[in-house]
Amino acid sequence: MGDNMIKYYSLLVALISIPLISCAEIRNKQGITTIDYQSSVGWLHGRCLAIKNPNILTGSHLTIVQLDEPQITSSATVLNKAIDGEKCFALSKDRQKVNIDSGYSFYLINTKANINLGIAVVDNAINVEKYNFDYCTTTEGVLYKLNQQDGKGLWRGYYYLGYDSEETCDAPLNL
Repeated sequence: MGDNMIKYYSLLVALISIPLISCAEIRNKQGITTIDYQSSVGWLHGRCLAIKNPNILTGSHLTIVQLDEPQITSSATVLNKAIDGEKCFALSKDRQKVNIDSGYSFYLINTKANINLGIAVVDNAINVEKYNFDYCTTTEGVLYKLNQQDGKGLWRGYYYLGYDSEETCDAPLNL
């Protein structure tokens, strides 16, 4: 096999592996499947998804939980990566640095739903009916929460707003 063929197969393996690496389910040493919430759950402000996963593909399916009362579940698809604050408020000049430095990747989504604040789950990683979704505000942002039915925290997302807001959170920011 020539050098070019080896390079070709190496590239092919790498390209096939990327989606597999970014999958939401992970098997631990005991063979039990666990969910990687950080790469499969993110927060929304309008039609902009913030998630700690730089490998979400265009066209990926999202289940949206809108955090209004009552909570409404809808669906969406990923359009492309967001690049500025014009369509993605989290990337506005006064908030961009803090939100990016927190490790988030930003994506524009396509949905028929009118979303203010929400939580998105990528590719049906979890059955949203079995979990509690919530948010509260800190002095400078929004804390998004995903909990089990018994209240155990599974995922937290933080959206820095860049201005003072009234604090409604009564629990620590961590899980």
